[in-house]
Amino acid sequence: MASALHDERLIRREILRVLDINYDNEVNVETISMVLMRERYVLTDQEIRQHLAYLADKGYVQRRDLRHGVLGQAVVAKLTAAGKDLIEGNVDPDPGICTTRP
Repeated sequence: MASALHDERLIRREILRVLDINYDNEVNVETISMVLMRERYVLTDQEIRQHLAYLADKGYVQRRDLRHGVLGQAVVAKLTAAGKDLIEGNVDPDPGICTTRP
């Protein structure tokens, strides 16, 4: 169980890292998924959405649902200043997010 929690914390860090690279822009779930796959994290879009919801509840990301008519729904996210401070180490660590690389 501890390793699963550790993985969750690492995944959240990686999501924040992706959003930090694109700090001025919103990033869609599909892009986050592709970057995570390169880091060997394979997640469904739903799992990524759940992580984004958690990070939004913490105030580290802004999450927005977009409707695209016949194309369905897309989710985009953007890093907040609080999220940037967290990953840069400017604030106390959050126990739900691994902020250091293994």
